[in-house]
Formats: sequence, structure tokens, C-alpha cells
Amino acid sequence: MLFVIIIYGMGALSNEFISKNYNYYLYKASITLARTFNSDKQNLHFLIALRYYDKYLRRKFGLAISNLQNIFNQFILKNGTEKEDILKSLVGSEDDTLIPIRIFTTRLNNDENILTEDSYVEKLKKTVNFLIPIVAILVTIIQLLISRQ
Repeated sequence: MLFVIIIYGMGALSNEFISKNYNYYLYKASITLARTFNSDKQNLHFLIALRYYDKYLRRKFGLAISNLQNIFNQFILKNGTEKEDILKSLVGSEDDTLIPIRIFTTRLNNDENILTEDSYVEKLKKTVNFLIPIVAILVTIIQLLISRQ
């Protein structure tokens, strides 16, 4: 049991130190997969990609997409060729990681304020999620030391 707690804690801590671009790479993979499917699977992979991109923005810049649901709904309403054009332009953004925001704003969103700052609650959740594994490891080590005495 002790081993499991320590492994979990180390895994959770390592997540904090992994590249901040990790979610961007998952976004790219999901968009690439979305291009290979049609209809429902394509919509599902676009939604997954959208969520990964939102996580990337939160982690890297402290910003969030304010209306994910609206962007997703606009994507669903597009016909097949428009969807393919949008996905193709999203896949083509290699160097500039902010191109998807421009595409979301121009093609899939009617609002100008697509990005918002993380709320205080989100920042608090990040801090708590960072501290939970540390506390679990410390408690486990203390229990181990007490049991040996």
C-alpha cells in the first residue's frame, strides 16, 4: 500500500513538471484523428481537441476559452467541406500555437472575447491538486518512521 501511495504521489508531481506544451501535442493528435473520421466520431475528436487546447491555454498562459460549448456547436452545424477546411487549417498550424484561437474566433465564434483569465477557483484547484500528493507522501513517510520505532 505504501508503495502505491508513493508511486501515485510521484506521478502526480511529475505531471506538474512535464512540458507545458503536452496538452498542445494531444490537441494536435486529436485534430489529426478528427480529419480521418466522418460525422459523429469527427465531432467527438474535435471536442476532445478543443478541451486539450483549453487545458494548454490554461497551463501555459493562464487563460481559458470562455465558450467551448458555443465553438463546438458552431462546428457541428457546419457542413462536411467547411468542417474539413477548418480541421485542415487547424492541423496546419505548426509553429504558432495561437493560430487555433484565430481560427476559432473567425470561423466558429461570434463573440470577440473568446479568452478569459482563470478564475480564483481554478487557481485554487491547481494549488490543491499540487499539494495533495505532497501531503500523501509526507503522511506515508511519517507513518513509516513511527511504525519503525
